Amino acid sequence: MQPGDLGQVVRETVQLFKAQMRDTDGEVRLFVVPGLPQNAEFDKDAVREVVLNLLSNAIKYSGDDKFVTVRVGQDREEMFIEVADRGIGIDPADQQRIFEKFYRVDEALTRKVDGTGLGLTISREIAKAHGGEITVESARGKGSRFTVWIPIRISKPMPRSASARSDRTPTREALRPPEPAETAPGVKP
Repeated sequence: MQPGDLGQVVRETVQLFKAQMRDTDGEVRLFVVPGLPQNAEFDKDAVREVVLNLLSNAIKYSGDDKFVTVRVGQDREEMFIEVADRGIGIDPADQQRIFEKFYRVDEALTRKVDGTGLGLTISREIAKAHGGEITVESARGKGSRFTVWIPIRISKPMPRSASARSDRTPTREALRPPEPAETAPGVKP
């Protein structure tokens, strides 16, 4: 985990995804809510993977209406990434199982879509590794909304003391000439 700006990481990931889907019909819109911490600790590569998984699924399972929105924001002590589509939706019976390894909804449309059934499992594990979770809201024929919740952990700079200087530059005290030694009265130094 390293300090970073979640909004910026998601923005870059969405731009990368848009570049990859240039020849595909579809639109992705991004909204970053102002006020996100600039130095929250999270694994940038792992978050990119989650966003790419969710975007890929949103486009693949959107049917003809490939319009996806991504929102990034903060709610109390958590940051969130929300990916919503207007796709085929997920039956309530399948909503808990979609996070299981290799699970795929068995329907005519989903069988035509390539995939391993691992993307949501990996995304859930990444959210858990951050101390968070991933939730889903979905209705058949209306689309799905996946939200990744990540607790805010702010990176604090390490205090620097004179004894723990890392740059090996001598301090002013070290550059001063030594004080003359005291001598006994009547004794010449």
